Amino acid sequence: MVYLPVVDPYPPIDECTYNNGECTQVCVDTYDSYYCTCRSGYRLAYNNYTCPRTVIFMFPITSAMFENVYSHLAHPVNGYRIINV
Repeated sequence: MVYLPVVDPYPPIDECTYNNGECTQVCVDTYDSYYCTCRSGYRLAYNNYTCPRTVIFMFPITSAMFENVYSHLAHPVNGYRIINV
């Protein structure tokens, strides 16, 4: 009896080799798919392909801030409010 090696009729495709998988920064190939990631200082956008820069704004807290309807979105740190956009 002769045993022949099993050959996959559909060899794996590395989606990252073609236009970086449409990722703007880092493309990670997996067994049957791929995904995009971002370098430090960036975060993956909702479209899962682009990496906009993470921006942090700091500004002093004033009494008017507490009347602002958006004040619940920011967290006080050492007398400042930090909003990550």
